[in-house]
Amino acid sequence: MKMKRRDISDNRFSFRKRKALNVQKKTNIVFQILFYEKSLIKNCKIKSNDNEANKMNSTLLVIDMQNDFRKGASAYSCEMLDGELIKRVKQLIELCRQKNIPVVYTQHTIKEDKSNAENGEPADVRACIQGTEGWKIINELEPKRKDNIVLKHRADGFFESKLAEALKNLNADAVIVCGVWTNNCVRATAEAAYARNYKIVLVSDCCGANSFVEGFTSEQVNDFTLKELKERTYDSQLLTLDELKNVL
Repeated sequence: MKMKRRDISDNRFSFRKRKALNVQKKTNIVFQILFYEKSLIKNCKIKSNDNEANKMNSTLLVIDMQNDFRKGASAYSCEMLDGELIKRVKQLIELCRQKNIPVVYTQHTIKEDKSNAENGEPADVRACIQGTEGWKIINELEPKRKDNIVLKHRADGFFESKLAEALKNLNADAVIVCGVWTNNCVRATAEAAYARNYKIVLVSDCCGANSFVEGFTSEQVNDFTLKELKERTYDSQLLTLDELKNVL
């Protein structure tokens, strides 16, 4: 009988031991689940704040904000380049400077003899001639000493220019794009940057277009061009100035 009781006691001890081990295992599993859930929440928070403009080495590209492109200034004037657009672009430039984001200006530059003008351009069209007042960058947006100015003579700001070199020297891997014309130099330069594996951030209310199609306003052309470009390129972003402020 004693042996039997001892066996029962041993069994009870073994049962309690197994029960304690099971409780410990369950506790460990619970802690693992809680840790995993905490990790998921953390990752989700990081993901929700992800943005190409703030997680990469961004550079602001200010495209052709020159006097000859101001509304009514020349044969190549931009219908949307008025005081309001200049004001918003200035705010964008100041924002980027505050965030230590480098600023690169492109400056459309045609030689006096027009030897670098586009094929077929009429001889009497005088715009962005190097050294003239119209060629200069708009006073309100005057570059600072540390800013880069890249001269160009085609819609594509990379074509036969030093833009690629400037971006490389800045270790840029993303470009924030603003300027004029959206449906010409802005689009061509953004597409060329994308082809060189730069991430693209388009600031919609800091760009301006011209309409050449009857029945469509410049504003409609601007919106369509930016939306089409954003949807046609992977990982590109289309933000307003206020939206950009929230992610920088």
